Amino acid sequence: MNEIDRVEAEFEDEEVKKLTNRGKEWRNFSNIVQDHVEFYTVPQYKDYPEDQLTNFTISDVASQLKRYVNRISSNSRGLHEAKRDCLKMAHYSCVLYSKLDEFSDHSEKMKETVESEKATKADLQLIWNAIIDLRKAIIANVKY
Repeated sequence: MNEIDRVEAEFEDEEVKKLTNRGKEWRNFSNIVQDHVEFYTVPQYKDYPEDQLTNFTISDVASQLKRYVNRISSNSRGLHEAKRDCLKMAHYSCVLYSKLDEFSDHSEKMKETVESEKATKADLQLIWNAIIDLRKAIIANVKY
């Protein structure tokens, strides 16, 4: 082991030592999920942005997540497949989390657009009122 690898390993060990038991459990699980994504999902279904999930809506991802949650309780496919379904649920949860972030960003942009449109509507209302006032002035000055 070279010096860089040794220092990185020591740093990792110190970092892991600071984790709670649940944190260690999560770290282990997240590593397994990452392997599942890298070595099973991506080779089979491609990677972002070419994968199917890219075009899934929030509702689509939530439906897939529910599907796997419901399948776990059936326990008809055995322990190995139930554990794999847990990995799929974690992956779908991650994608859902990302899409909710995108939705949040999109919502903020929509709010800005709405505010901008409100300003535009206010400007149009001012113009419309000026036209009406001008029309009234013209009518008042026209002699029949």
